[in-house]
Parts: sequence; structure tokens; C-alpha cells
Amino acid sequence: MVTLLGGPCTSYRLRVTSYGLGFTLIELLIAMALMIVLIGAAAPLYSNLQTSSQLNESAVTVASTLRLARTRSVARQNNSSYGVYIEANAGGADRLILFAGISYAARNPAYDRITTFDSALSVTPMLSGGVTEIVFSRATGVPSATGTIGISHATTGSRSVSINALGAVDYD
Repeated sequence: MVTLLGGPCTSYRLRVTSYGLGFTLIELLIAMALMIVLIGAAAPLYSNLQTSSQLNESAVTVASTLRLARTRSVARQNNSSYGVYIEANAGGADRLILFAGISYAARNPAYDRITTFDSALSVTPMLSGGVTEIVFSRATGVPSATGTIGISHATTGSRSVSINALGAVDYD
């Protein structure tokens, strides 16, 4: 604010009055309260995103492992069949084991490739014959079992990986 001082016979002087610049305490408290509300509203969204991402990543891992086993069998790598064994551990982390051999019991452990899942995830095989392994035939890649492998999270959500009679793998 600018004020002119002086009368008709005096010289004019300029007096500048400044008011405090910045934010008041009330404005700062309101801004902080809004930030807390926004962060509180975003936390559940982040949690759901993290769970969904973990499920998607696990489904891709299962599908990739099955495809790799089939590819190695068709290619007759090490002159062997390849398969995938699903190891469900109650109260622990489930595992997926890519192996070389005609069965998991008769495998060569030197070729094992083990994938361990987070303990919040549960991997459930729903395969024909109630088996927990899929072995792909050498050269043709035909699977020993067909069906679905379910992946579920302890809190919410699930994904599934399916394998058909030709050995094609798909996931949702």
C-alpha cells in the first residue's frame, strides 16, 4: 500500500507499508490435512496394484517355465524329456521345479531349475489324473497331463495357467 504524506506547501514523501508475506498457520494446517487425506486414500489402491502385479508376474513365470520345458523336450536337449513339478508346501513357500527326465522321481537333479514363490501366494495344480507334474514328450512336446495351474494370493485375487493336449500354454 502506498500513502502520500504532506500538505499543499510541503514536499511529498512516499511511505510504503508492507504486510507479512507467506502462509498463515491455518493455511499450512489445512494443506497438511489435505495431503494426509490424499495419502490415506491412495494407500489401498497401491496395495491392490502390488497384489495384482505379483499375481501377474507369477502367472507369467509358471507359463514361461512350462513353455521352456516343452521347448527343451521338442529340441531334445541333452537327449531328454523335460517337465515341471509343482511342489505345494503347506505353511511355506510353494515351488515350481523344471527338471530333465521321464518323471520328477527319475530326474537328473543337475538340470533342475527351481522357482520359489512368495509365501503369500499359493500354487495349486488342477491337472488331469490329479498329478503334480507335467512331462513333455521328446520331439513332439505332447504333455503327460492337461488342465490348469491356479495361483492365488492370501488376501485377494487369483490367476490361472492352462495347458492343452497339444502342449499350448495360456494364462489369464
